[in-house]
Amino acid sequence: MNSQQEARFNMFGTVAKVGTDNSTFIATIPELQNGFNTNQTVIATLSGLASLQAQVINGIAIDKKDLKKVMATFAFNYSGPGRAWAAKLGNDEIFQALNISISKIRETLDGLAAPIAQNMYNISNANAATLIPFGLTAAMLGELLASINDYTAIVPLTGGAINNRQTYTQNIDDVIKKHLLFLERQLDSLVVAQSNANPDFVSTYKNSREIIDPPKHSTTFKILVLEQTATPRTTQPAPIEGAKVQAVNTAKVAFTDASGNTELKEFRKGIYSILVTSPNHTPVQQDNISIGLGQTKTLTFSLPLLTPPPPQPA
Repeated sequence: MNSQQEARFNMFGTVAKVGTDNSTFIATIPELQNGFNTNQTVIATLSGLASLQAQVINGIAIDKKDLKKVMATFAFNYSGPGRAWAAKLGNDEIFQALNISISKIRETLDGLAAPIAQNMYNISNANAATLIPFGLTAAMLGELLASINDYTAIVPLTGGAINNRQTYTQNIDDVIKKHLLFLERQLDSLVVAQSNANPDFVSTYKNSREIIDPPKHSTTFKILVLEQTATPRTTQPAPIEGAKVQAVNTAKVAFTDASGNTELKEFRKGIYSILVTSPNHTPVQQDNISIGLGQTKTLTFSLPLLTPPPPQPA
């Protein structure tokens, strides 16, 4: 979400709290109850869209990185027979063409990495029969070619991911605009009718409808997510890549990079809870985290590995 969308989302959350705090009274008026239920549904919808919006490019980046690593590993390892053959012939040109390291391929720009691996494949494939005594197999060539195709297929998706992110942003904007109109025309009208019977409720609701502009100062949580080890080790715990980090009851969502780091930005002064989840780990939440306007707070989360279920008896 952009900062303006988040400001409106936060207002919806404040309205929801009014509904929760006055649930007994609200339940006596069915349409009023329906209005607050609609608000809760919209909050859930926006939370889901915000999560998808944050995840789409991150997920593509992780997939691309993994596929590039596989391709680079196969290209170098399976070119070993060709290097040995070239060295025996004294053909330094072929040897150098096949002697491109895993790290060099991984560090090459995305659009240039696949052609390097493809050239290594082409040399090996063109001399496949000659390289059989050196240990080259059809399975090796097949794995290398498949890894090149898999990587090549996903590289253009980064642009598509940007388009998907823009689509989610537009969808969020559409939901917010529609709900703002609902609040203005329906829920506000239902609430104001209670001005004489329940003035405190009406006053609290009106205050909740204020949209607070995004802060001008960067108020940031810097998050590090590590894997919790069962026993102490001398080495540092491994970082968790792709962990989802969310400020509870807000639309602020981010995902950790390869070093386990991420940031959540643009908060108002207040007290927050931060929840971290990862598919193979137990979720961890830190509560009552106070932060001031313009402050940067660094937090570290250690996530235990999920315990596998015990084997079922035969």
